[in-house]
Amino acid sequence: MHTSINATNRPVNDERKPTTPNSACIGYRTAEIPGVNWSDKLGRFPTDDAGRIAPALYASGWARRGPSGTIGTNRPDGFAIAEKIAEDIGAGGGKPGRPALAQGLFGEGEIALFGQLHQ
Repeated sequence: MHTSINATNRPVNDERKPTTPNSACIGYRTAEIPGVNWSDKLGRFPTDDAGRIAPALYASGWARRGPSGTIGTNRPDGFAIAEKIAEDIGAGGGKPGRPALAQGLFGEGEIALFGQLHQ
């Protein structure tokens, strides 16, 4: 192949070869997490419609749906899962939340944690 410069100072290739569009898919399998439900057949975590794998454990994007979609698909999926997590936390999820964190970190008594007083 010989490259030359045309009148507008742009490179010009004198030899052209026909090509066809090419796309390679290498596959995707979510890495397993010991003790967490995982489907070898699907190569990902089986979830409910909300992306929940187990109580307080979620997956989004390809880890939830498998290898489909792009950033335009996976980003909204991540936001939807974040909203579901916020709903579950708001409902308590059967967990004591911030007061238990304060208790675990600092023991008995009143403490200021994240700008709020906890007893």
